[in-house]
Order: sequence, then C-alpha cells, then structure tokens
Amino acid sequence: MNFTKSCYWNYTKYAKKNDLSTKGNKHELVRRIAEKKGEIEEGRFYPDYNGDPSSLPGTVANIRKFPIATLKYILKSHALSYCGNKDDLVLRVFLLSHKRVLTYDHTGDDSYCKKDNSGGS
Repeated sequence: MNFTKSCYWNYTKYAKKNDLSTKGNKHELVRRIAEKKGEIEEGRFYPDYNGDPSSLPGTVANIRKFPIATLKYILKSHALSYCGNKDDLVLRVFLLSHKRVLTYDHTGDDSYCKKDNSGGS
C-alpha cells in the first residue's frame, strides 16, 4: 500500500472518529485535526494561499513576517524561482503582489535548489 494513501486513510479515520469533516485536500484535513487537538498557534500564517497575488500584503514589512517555507510555497505556485535568502524571496513575493516580475535574478543558477528541503509544500 502506498504510504501517502495509508497516512491519508489514518487522517480520515481520526477525523471521522472525532466528528470532523473529511472533505477537501489532505492539508485541509490535517489542519482541521491540528485545530481540534489545539496544536495550531494563534496568529501564525499557514500556506493556504489561494493563488491570487492581490491577496498578498502590499508591504515588504508584512511579507517579511511570512516563514521562508510560505514564501517558497507562494513563489512555486507561480512557477517563480524560490532560491536565495529570505530577502530575495521577500523581494520576489513583493513584486508578485504588485504584478511585477524580477527580470534579472542575481542569485544565479537555480539548479541547486530544484530539490525542495524547506519543509513547505
């Protein structure tokens, strides 16, 4: 049996046992379970970004509050480079939020970062 399907089955079983909805994607189910168990930190941003750049904060200061994994998730969802330090990622997300794209990326070759080890989606 596929490990991912097995995990999803266990999440579904737990959700049913605790009267939680089993509808939606796996990450939505996991979030509902975490909320039920009280494991979600209040005020923390979770990457349930809807794909609309206009829904992002318009200031660098507010974008900078996002964890690196979330910044990478947002950039990957738009097929943009997700390599570099946090300042690079914040700049790209800021430009995206203003419907601009960085035409020259000084971080250079992205081949080293195709394998995502960020812990994000």
